[in-house]
Amino acid sequence: MVDDSSECIRHGTDLDGELSWSYGEDANQIALCVQRQFRTGACFLATKGDDENSVAISNHDLMTSWPCGAGSAPGEYDYILRITAFTSGAWPPGGRRVHWEVRGRTLRTRIV
Repeated sequence: MVDDSSECIRHGTDLDGELSWSYGEDANQIALCVQRQFRTGACFLATKGDDENSVAISNHDLMTSWPCGAGSAPGEYDYILRITAFTSGAWPPGGRRVHWEVRGRTLRTRIV
């Protein structure tokens, strides 16, 4: 934790999410800098993209976790994505696979 979320950037951290809150009588603020640990086989949520047949993720989406076998995504979400790899290098799109560049690496996923 740091005093201000801008300190996360100064320490070279590419944030996937951040949270700030106030505490105490004098309303001091603390920031929590969060970076998702991507694990092969884990699932998270995503929404439909602006283009037809596309998937969109935001930093908020990256912070979600959802059971891969749940069958359907909750509420405002449209997809459950299973992480297949987090690696360097290109990956051809196709089928029900989608990928993004995250922190200089490729996050590879498959729609479940």
